[in-house]
Amino acid sequence: MPAQTLVKLSTVEVPLDRVWAFISTPVHLQQWWQANSLRLEMRSGGAYFQTGAIKGVPYCYTGAVITVQPPQKLIFSLRMELPVTWPPDVYSQVSITLHPRVGYTNHADTTLVTLEHSGFDALPPEYQCLTCNFEPIWAAIMLRLAEAIAASETSES
Repeated sequence: MPAQTLVKLSTVEVPLDRVWAFISTPVHLQQWWQANSLRLEMRSGGAYFQTGAIKGVPYCYTGAVITVQPPQKLIFSLRMELPVTWPPDVYSQVSITLHPRVGYTNHADTTLVTLEHSGFDALPPEYQCLTCNFEPIWAAIMLRLAEAIAASETSES
């Protein structure tokens, strides 16, 4: 059985507040999250809705924002609607946490971004294989976040 919590880490050589701006503002989210449609209302109880396609297969995720603690933590629930519909009232949970890493590299301000996707154990066994599907998705998203931040830093220099 695959791991029940996916964890992705990324170190970005910019201050924590700068990374938070990319996670919490719609204009920056669209630069790296790569969805056809994305709504992430940055307040407790706010909506999460995402549609897109991966390798030509449409997907739809829904959920709600659980916790917003600027500039360090965002937690939201996620339920798959397409290509497979999860059972009613079954949600996984995505947590994005930022940690300042002063002196971690030669760069003065560095931020460790930790993404954890958990809750797959609430799914019936026939759906738990989907855990593996999220691993490359989150890896790509974390890479695009780092690339978008780096590109913005370069364009502002």
